[in-house]
Amino acid sequence: MLYGASIVGDGPTGPTGPTGPGAGDTGPTGPTGPSGYGATGVTGPTGPSGTGPTGPTGTSGASVTGPTGSTGLAGVTGSTGSTGPTGSTGTTGESGALVIKGAWSAIVSYSINDCVSHGGSSYVSIVDSNLNHEPSGTDAYWQLMGSIGATGPTGPTGTSGASVTGPTGPSGVAGDTGPTGPTGPSGYGATGVTGPTGPSGAGATGPTGPAGPTGTSGASVTGPTGPSGVAGSIGPTGPSGSNGSTGPTGPAGASGATGSTGPSGSVGATGVTGPSGTGATGATGPTGSTGPTGVTGPTGSGESTTGGWISCGDEIWQYSSIDSPTSVVTINGDKTSKYSVGMRVRITQSLYKYFIITAVSYASLHTYLTLYGGTDYTVANNTISEPHYSTSKVPYGFPMSPAKWTVSLSDGTDRHQSSPAKNGYYNPGSLRISLPIGIWDVFFQVIAVSASSTGPYTDVYVGLSTSTTSFTNQSLRGRGYLRTASNGVQVFVAPIARRSTLAIASKTTYYVICMTDLDDQSVIGFNGASDASTEVLALCGYL
Repeated sequence: MLYGASIVGDGPTGPTGPTGPGAGDTGPTGPTGPSGYGATGVTGPTGPSGTGPTGPTGTSGASVTGPTGSTGLAGVTGSTGSTGPTGSTGTTGESGALVIKGAWSAIVSYSINDCVSHGGSSYVSIVDSNLNHEPSGTDAYWQLMGSIGATGPTGPTGTSGASVTGPTGPSGVAGDTGPTGPTGPSGYGATGVTGPTGPSGAGATGPTGPAGPTGTSGASVTGPTGPSGVAGSIGPTGPSGSNGSTGPTGPAGASGATGSTGPSGSVGATGVTGPSGTGATGATGPTGSTGPTGVTGPTGSGESTTGGWISCGDEIWQYSSIDSPTSVVTINGDKTSKYSVGMRVRITQSLYKYFIITAVSYASLHTYLTLYGGTDYTVANNTISEPHYSTSKVPYGFPMSPAKWTVSLSDGTDRHQSSPAKNGYYNPGSLRISLPIGIWDVFFQVIAVSASSTGPYTDVYVGLSTSTTSFTNQSLRGRGYLRTASNGVQVFVAPIARRSTLAIASKTTYYVICMTDLDDQSVIGFNGASDASTEVLALCGYL
């Protein structure tokens, strides 16, 4: 069997041939089955409302209060405490009536014959201006009048009265529920039978129509030019033709513009050197007289300067000792006229280390330099190379942060001395700081505290001292005190700050100390935690 196909040529497609009678007749459609839905059933009537009438409210139950239980038996009276021993007879007080003042108060000043109660007992004041003396028995301020007796045992608990609850009233009768109306029949009938499927409507395929005429040739289209082929090698040059006869000379043309200068040709090879043209050497003339010797210049130091640093030349620096935070190095010979305190120093020990000279001395054919390296540097006991010094304040690379050149003490703890003796010196918490050789700008601050439980005054001295039994530097000593018009508890708390410049010839320990010149202080010291930390800061004076 052949199927219709298009024959493709270069020209346009010919017209399509007529379609043969390919499709057969469509078979008849089967009968439609009956409708699948029955008649809708009748809706049933709505039933009456199902809520019955509200029943009557039941009567309230009678409120019945049970009889009050009988009073319990009184507890047995506690036995009377034994009589205490008779106190010694006090001095005869001034005559006058007792004045009832109520409960004792620490802020009320009582007079003679004022009566107060406190802790279950009664007291009478036996002095005037009786302020903040808590009664606790007969003493220099109060006379005990009467004490509270011991509490008797608790009596037995009475029986509880009977609890009677009245009966609950009956509930009202609920109304009848109305009947529910009948449900109507279903509104859907049985589904009808599906009708039979009709026969297939496809007939036999008709024959292929004749081929259409050949179309005209399509337009000629030139394809793109292909890439150029590789150039062939240049053929040999043909022989030169013979020279023709010279024609007559034409008239001279006008001078053309001067062309641009062509590139210089390569330098030709050097020609052969001709024979030497030097004649015979003439006779040596007589030697002239020697001129005078010039003035001798200064001897060079062998030192060079870079970035403000001066090389120490061929000097050999050696480690001598360490007393943290300072180190000592030695140099052969007397260099005391070359180096001085305050100069900056840079040495190399695996890396650059920076120092300030704080002392210079000479002994036993050696110069000794004391070097302070701040918080970052010390001299190690090994080879020192490339030593440099500087008279500049900030040579290249020298660290200038004040924090790196400060020795400090910071204490955040309360340091108190209880019951201090008059004129006694104390070092609470053993607070101390060691200052190395050099000039130091010292700042000292504490929150001083002193308290008295009886007198009208408080007094405390604080300071930084090389001794724990006296103040050795008055510029680093301060005082705080409080004076009031009456006796009682007095408390003084305040900051005390001092500042001074110290010249330290050898490493020295300073102690934070305090004292009082009164004999009734209950405590003195420093509130390092309660208020602000105790601080001692010593900044290198050469920075």
